Amino acid sequence: KEEPLRMLRAVRISAELGFSIEKKTGGFIKKNACLIRKSAPERIKDEVYKILICRGSAKAFEEMLKNGLLEELFPEAAACRNLAKVYYSKYGVLTHLLDSLNRTDYILENLKNLFPKYQVQMKSYLYEVIPGGSPRYATLKLAAFLHNIGKAPTAKMRKGRLRFFYHEEEGDKMISNISKRLRLSGKEGSLISLLTLAHMRPGNLAYQKEITEKAKYRFFRDYGDESVAVLLISLADRFTYLK
Repeated sequence: KEEPLRMLRAVRISAELGFSIEKKTGGFIKKNACLIRKSAPERIKDEVYKILICRGSAKAFEEMLKNGLLEELFPEAAACRNLAKVYYSKYGVLTHLLDSLNRTDYILENLKNLFPKYQVQMKSYLYEVIPGGSPRYATLKLAAFLHNIGKAPTAKMRKGRLRFFYHEEEGDKMISNISKRLRLSGKEGSLISLLTLAHMRPGNLAYQKEITEKAKYRFFRDYGDESVAVLLISLADRFTYLK
């Protein structure tokens, strides 16, 4: 209670070492999760990014959901719980956000198998330390968890179907607030915003009968150095629909 950050640090250390949190400790965290808001934002951000750097960070995020920390750190995610369970089951959209993070972990751990021709270049790109002090892939993971955060406020029934029109734009606004709250660097925040706005574009292109050279040019022109990140976030999103 004197140092609430230790609750988040417990999750981080368990992720780093592959340990489990002792049952009584987990119960204590759940009982006092709201105290995490008393911790300095910069220190919270540091612990969250240390979790994102770990392999299998999706498991740590699921642990935070279980003990109440996740929705204290990301209250926007609370509205996603139980939303659209008919599509995503269990926790609704929140299930999808966690699964997207899990699939991003999978992609990062299997670059050699998924992209044998480009694995060296991709690893160099993903492991590059960007302004803010962490490798690009850590922010990619956070974007995977947040990319559909705008679905809750945009959910509306249209002709008997639940739809989420303009959830990318709404998500971008929410990302701006999250970035300020967590004291993300300008680069980290702008990258998450870009990926949130752009994550559906590769899928939309894929539905075309033919992807023209002009369409390819426009895609790489629009996203420049982060084009690969856009493709990966879209791929992780698509992987969530695979059994």
